[in-house]
Amino acid sequence: MENLLSISPGLAIWTIVSFLLFLLILRRFAWKPILRALERREVRIQDAIETAERSRGESEKILAEQKEVLKGAREQARTTVADASAEAEKQGEEIVQRARKEAEALLERARSEIRQEEAQAIGNVRREAVEIALQAAARLLRRKMDDADHRRLVEEFIAESAKGGERESR
Repeated sequence: MENLLSISPGLAIWTIVSFLLFLLILRRFAWKPILRALERREVRIQDAIETAERSRGESEKILAEQKEVLKGAREQARTTVADASAEAEKQGEEIVQRARKEAEALLERARSEIRQEEAQAIGNVRREAVEIALQAAARLLRRKMDDADHRRLVEEFIAESAKGGERESR
């Protein structure tokens, strides 16, 4: 056990020399390539981070633009709906106006036809009255009448007129 804990100066010198020699060999042949590889890796990682940040910035910019476009589209949709609603209301009012004008025209035509038919009916009644009066005058001229005959003739005339008016109204 003592051998293990004791220090041998020759062994210590050879250990230090081998360590320094190994260190020089590593430094010359391995250390520089390892450092270059680490530097290249660091550069690649830095480039990847910068690219990711640029991409993130562009994505945020595109997202903001898309939000603006969506906002504009919503506003345009609202405007389009409002315009369509106003146009529909306007067309509805125009249709109602046209319907009213057509109804008024139909009513005026009906009134005109009623006036014409009324004038025709009055003309027919006048012709009938003239015809009846002529018939009554012809009967009177054919014979001479007393008051009773006059009364009877007027009553017949009234009865015939009433019957004639009933026939026309049917």
